[in-house]
Amino acid sequence: MPNTAHAAKVRPPEAASFQCGSQRLKLRKTFNCKEIDVVKVLHQFDTNEDDSLSLDELGHLLVDYNQWKKKVSDTELHDIMTIADSDENGTLEQDELIYALRTWYAYVNMPRSVGPELTRISDCPLPSTEILKTVLLSLNDNHPVGTEEAVHVRHVAVDLGATEQQVTTQQMRMAIASWYLHIERQETTNGQLAAHSAKGVRNNFMTNNPFQKLRKRQCDFETAVQIGMILGLWVALPLINIEVAEKHSSWPRHYCQHRSLSLTMKVSSYCTILQFILGAAYFCAFNCTEKPQFRRACGTALGLATLVWFLVSIVGLWQTLDSAPAKCGMLLWQLCNLTYLMIPCVFILVLVCCVPCLFFSEYVHNKRVDTAVAGAKQGDQDVHAME
Repeated sequence: MPNTAHAAKVRPPEAASFQCGSQRLKLRKTFNCKEIDVVKVLHQFDTNEDDSLSLDELGHLLVDYNQWKKKVSDTELHDIMTIADSDENGTLEQDELIYALRTWYAYVNMPRSVGPELTRISDCPLPSTEILKTVLLSLNDNHPVGTEEAVHVRHVAVDLGATEQQVTTQQMRMAIASWYLHIERQETTNGQLAAHSAKGVRNNFMTNNPFQKLRKRQCDFETAVQIGMILGLWVALPLINIEVAEKHSSWPRHYCQHRSLSLTMKVSSYCTILQFILGAAYFCAFNCTEKPQFRRACGTALGLATLVWFLVSIVGLWQTLDSAPAKCGMLLWQLCNLTYLMIPCVFILVLVCCVPCLFFSEYVHNKRVDTAVAGAKQGDQDVHAME
């Protein structure tokens, strides 16, 4: 009898795209962008900088990298390591890591159609190669499946602890997952790269903001400056505006063209402070609780506060531009000019200039990584062909 533990490490060649069903191809295309992400974040989890990941480092990647939709258990983590560690040295190099994450991605995201087939061949004696081939044929939309593929899936199940008398659902699902996305890498289209780059820019804002850094106890000078700017614009400046507006209402010698300017200033300032409070609650809702109703409530309240602030600010901008500092008081008028005109203009300018630059930088980097991954895959295929 062949050594199945060793046989499970010898993977059959990746299936060509024309040999695969539509559901497998769709999931494989989706994973293209995940491969790019893995290569980009690999160094963040390679704590000992040996260009490979140990079991613990792989666990940290799957826990911290929040795009896999499921928390990995210790058993699943060991199963992934067992499947992917082809040279059995206890660590995963980049090609092994990509295979590991491809298996995990399939394990988590295989379509519901896998369920009935999986139920039929799990929690029972280990199915024969012929039965497995029939199951894989069904999961492949009746596209041809080679006998060596079914043999490999069976060897993987045995490697994960299955016996001729018993195979669990988890063992069989993980074994099928190792086959499901074992497909030649297709070219990532420019549209996919553009969409992924836009998503990457958004995720960078969400994950690399100063509050996330503080949450991870990564406090540096840059983070402190960013926190100071946020507190200054959303707390300190509104409080100053409220104080000046309160005093201005008791200054009878000032008769603005718009006498309600001080009231507009107070309302918009209170809305700004409310935005800060609700923004903090919204941040906590996404990082401290998994209750969707609390997240929706915070998001709705933040949206309403922002809408009111926007409408009041439009009124404040009109009143400021239609007033004169000599009549309204230089301090009030300058603060209104700063709040309703200068700061929004700077914000829009930064948004218009920086976001396209960030997107272009992200796109170029993703394109470079995608080309490198595709080249590495082609090199592996050429080596297999020579062998």
